[in-house]
Amino acid sequence: MITPRFFIEQEEDLIHIHIMIKYAKISDIEVEIDEEKFWFYLKPYHLQLTFRQKIVSDGREKLRYDVDKGEIILAIGKLNPGENFDDLGLVAKLMEPRKKDLKKDFPLIQPLDDEEEIKYDDHINTGYGFNRKDQGIFVHRQEEMADLFDIDPENTDLDQRFIISAKKEAEDWSVDRYFEDLDLEILQNSFKSLYKGLIPTLTERMEDLSLETLVKLGNKNFILSHSLIQTMFIQLCDLVFVFCLEIRSFQDISCESASNINKISPTLCCLVEFNALKEMIDKISRRFLVYALNRNFSILEMSWEDTKKLFKEGKECILRVLVRIKRIFDSTEPKFLLNRIFVDDFIVWVQKCDGFEEFVMKVVRESGPKIEDVGLDFTFNSE
Repeated sequence: MITPRFFIEQEEDLIHIHIMIKYAKISDIEVEIDEEKFWFYLKPYHLQLTFRQKIVSDGREKLRYDVDKGEIILAIGKLNPGENFDDLGLVAKLMEPRKKDLKKDFPLIQPLDDEEEIKYDDHINTGYGFNRKDQGIFVHRQEEMADLFDIDPENTDLDQRFIISAKKEAEDWSVDRYFEDLDLEILQNSFKSLYKGLIPTLTERMEDLSLETLVKLGNKNFILSHSLIQTMFIQLCDLVFVFCLEIRSFQDISCESASNINKISPTLCCLVEFNALKEMIDKISRRFLVYALNRNFSILEMSWEDTKKLFKEGKECILRVLVRIKRIFDSTEPKFLLNRIFVDDFIVWVQKCDGFEEFVMKVVRESGPKIEDVGLDFTFNSE
């Protein structure tokens, strides 16, 4: 069966499910509604959604087909009129079955207990990617490996990666180059003008490509280590922060964006992990001052404030940032491999992870980059 592209809007008493299918035969459509669950069938298409609030079949439901757009629109009543339906832009979460519907009550995101974590520690200490799931991808891809990483992912453990990357940053650091950008004129664009295409509103229709990406990725089962959940939140923040650095630096996405984001992100370029937000901020700040085209510290400060605002907008906004990053990497070789290693899984995980709101509060409370904490020598050589 094929999952069609779709998006959902809501009003006071109804939700409107828009399903994109060209040349549909309306008489063959089957729809079922059962409390929070919705099923749509039109061979070969099948869509099953689970809402957090309840819907009802009470005569208010309507179906129409827009032939020009190839779009089926289903209006369905809310059991409790006026109730706000949450997370309508989180496709993976909507497509996730309720636990009681799973045969073995097996959660799609299953934390490992401490005993299981100990068994896997030796194996995953040299892994990389989302949840350290990958090994061996670059054994026979030496050229791609050199383009993507500052370390050898197949022959270094987590501790070595941090040491090697820090040493390389110190070697590549140019204090003269930094001072050249001190007087750089920084455009003070408003947050809204820069990110308006990413910030969702209640009724905003997500871009077709975004929808296609989300539906294509679908649902995945994640077996997560408790000790890594906070690490993955920090890695997620890393991706958003470096994206903001790119936008603040150039006011748009360019042909160099894939390389810039890859190089500045310690998660993507060095495959390192962090125990605290502050560690991640310092590492990104350090790499920005060493490798960015415009190395003005004000860009770091503004970008961190942008990062806070994006997280405060919620999961849907962060999801759209990730989809935008995925699009950037998909169009560039070999950067598309970063989607396979990290971004695709983050796109699915962020939609249904627990603890997001608590992490947002940590992000908001974090003061941000401080130049005295980046660990670089700012002694100016006048000779």
